[in-house]
Amino acid sequence: PEPKPKPEQKDYVAYFFDRGTPTKLFSYHIKTGEVDSVLFPYIGNGLYNISADGKYIYIPANSAVSVLDTGTLDEVTSIPLSGKITVSPDNRLIAITGTITKIYQTSDYSEIYTDSIQLNPGYFTKNSERFYSYYSDSFGYRYIYVLDLENNNAVSHIQLPDGESIEQLIPSRDESQIYLYRNSPFYKDLYLLDVYDRALDSVIFTWWLWPGNGYMQLTPDGKTLYLTSQGRALIGPLGNFSLGAVETATLMYDSTIVFVQTCSGDTGGHVSDEIVITPDGKYLVATNREGPGELLI
Repeated sequence: PEPKPKPEQKDYVAYFFDRGTPTKLFSYHIKTGEVDSVLFPYIGNGLYNISADGKYIYIPANSAVSVLDTGTLDEVTSIPLSGKITVSPDNRLIAITGTITKIYQTSDYSEIYTDSIQLNPGYFTKNSERFYSYYSDSFGYRYIYVLDLENNNAVSHIQLPDGESIEQLIPSRDESQIYLYRNSPFYKDLYLLDVYDRALDSVIFTWWLWPGNGYMQLTPDGKTLYLTSQGRALIGPLGNFSLGAVETATLMYDSTIVFVQTCSGDTGGHVSDEIVITPDGKYLVATNREGPGELLI
């Protein structure tokens, strides 16, 4: 039989800003290596987000979210609520969290859900069946918030043990576990990764992260969890080992999370902070929190 032709590489685009030229939006094309830029007159609070298909950019300002076409930067519509934005991986929904929480469908940007609880940025499951987030109540108790969009918007509140605050959460692909990036209430530079098992209603694995203060991302197949642990130092050897990875199938049994070098020497370099992974799982894009302001792909 004739060999099957290799599928054409998709030209994923990484959008980013340069602190030196805040009025421009840059785009790096992974396939061609080209860098483009367009004038960007919208100055919001910096918490921009890109739609899952790369066609739109969401810009929260003081009282609304502007939806712009990434090709022309023309405003498509405006959503009358501002906050932090979470985009579903199938591009069907966006959530805006802050003083209140609302979820909109992207087909016409109509509101489909609202809650008065002040949620943090969350995570949609692969096909937008559920939305995961977290919050603290007035007594300081911490909860995981699970919204079942396929079951009449039923909400579950999972109370966590007292202690570390939640910085970020990601459910496993089968939703049996929830990965929690947390911060110690006693030491600001001490962080940890907790694995919460929903069936057992308990944390079944903990890995301490120092210097922490990072971010995590799960590959599309759910097999590998990437973490950054760059700390608060702007430069120095701590950044040399700021990107880590662990196989989720062995997460409970592994005694180590392997961190790799992402900068050279101890005089600066790339200190990985926020990370994203392309939908095909082939590329990881990391931003540099401080210093040169690089992209690592």
